[in-house]
Amino acid sequence: MSTGKDSTLKATGTTEGGLYQYDLTQGADGNFYFVKNTHKASNASSVIQAMAAAPANVANLQADTLSARQDAVRLSENDKGGVWIQYFGGKQKHTTAGNASYDLDVNGVMLGGDTRFMTEDGSWLAGVAMSSAKGDMTTMQSKGDTEGYSFHAYLSRQYNNGIFIDTAAQFGHYSNTADVRLMNGGGTIKADFNTNGFGAMVKGGYTWKDGNGLFIQPYAKLSALTLEGVDYQLNGVDVHSDSYNSVLGEAGTRVGYDFAVGNATVKPYLNLAALNEFSDGNKVRLGDESVNASIDGAAFRVGAGVQADITKNMGAYASLDYTKGDDIENPLQGVVGINVTW
Repeated sequence: MSTGKDSTLKATGTTEGGLYQYDLTQGADGNFYFVKNTHKASNASSVIQAMAAAPANVANLQADTLSARQDAVRLSENDKGGVWIQYFGGKQKHTTAGNASYDLDVNGVMLGGDTRFMTEDGSWLAGVAMSSAKGDMTTMQSKGDTEGYSFHAYLSRQYNNGIFIDTAAQFGHYSNTADVRLMNGGGTIKADFNTNGFGAMVKGGYTWKDGNGLFIQPYAKLSALTLEGVDYQLNGVDVHSDSYNSVLGEAGTRVGYDFAVGNATVKPYLNLAALNEFSDGNKVRLGDESVNASIDGAAFRVGAGVQADITKNMGAYASLDYTKGDDIENPLQGVVGINVTW
């Protein structure tokens, strides 16, 4: 697009079309041109990328929340399984490979039941859970939300020598809506779609105790998730999102101390972990153009928490984490839970 050098321009310095923004630039011939800037995503591009990635963010947070329950049982002396409920949530900031930056505020509840039975060399924990969560998304001038419902099954093995193995599987359904506000008074358009997700997790580690209350728990975890591909329209233009995949590795250490407060037992701890997202090929297409909506790369997580056996039949636990990487920042992410056992 160009205008004569003697023309009076009434356009702003930036506009957008398709997946990208266009900057107004004066050429060597004195004419003005709108030049595509592939480092700046359009509002439409930011929204379709965020809508592709946000369900995976919510699903991974749901998986972390279930893992918190498995951790709490392992730390407890009294928990033999029972009914439990957890609140989880937090603020997330992400940037995709296609230069779409978005914020996601998530709040959710998870309810479950499990049973723990002893063996000669340790114990087993088996359970099921369900979760409801909502994530409010903002990106550039646009906003949207992701609502997710998930179902989980999990199995943990604890050995008397300190070795433990956690496994879990999940299925989730996610509804996504967005209001896309276009640049330069271009109005607002809507987008929506539904998708299903399937995930699995395995975690292994070792608990060392010094006999005086100190414990150290190194661990490694690998989780995988896939969301079904979807097709929908944005202002009459076809949008296709490939199956969105996440393969997340985590290695860390938990250090804590066990002490008594009256009749209760309390275990505060600190947690430090390194994470890496391996999946990097999640493409989204708008019309004839495609863009990479992956959020891959390394990050570090630091956190603190506490598990308490309040009575013989009731326990509580809470944790708060901060995560930072090149393309991700979770300034606040937490879980609060309570369990009743028998």
